Amino acid sequence: LPLNVYFDFVNNTDAGSGGDTGYAVGAKLGKVTDANSWQVQATYQELEKDAALGLLTDSSFAGGGTDNKGVVLKGAWGISAGWSVALSYFMNDKNESTTKTDFDRVQLDTKFKFK
Repeated sequence: LPLNVYFDFVNNTDAGSGGDTGYAVGAKLGKVTDANSWQVQATYQELEKDAALGLLTDSSFAGGGTDNKGVVLKGAWGISAGWSVALSYFMNDKNESTTKTDFDRVQLDTKFKFK
């Protein structure tokens, strides 16, 4: 089984002092390639308020935007050679001005590949 470990870092040098960094670290085991293949993935991410342009962030993580942190757990399974399903669970915290919001989401995705 393939195992991938990854780390991503961002620093906005034009943001001034504080609130300008973000990172994601995680691991992925397996790969969905055909029927009955599978993959599991876990990621932890922190993105400070001025680290990136909020418009370009992942809209599923904490509802999009910046100034958030949390975990994403994902599992995927191949139904056939060109069809897979994935279940993701987002456990995130989002800071909005003076309030902190717990953001939990379960998301089901399906992919079709046409050859």
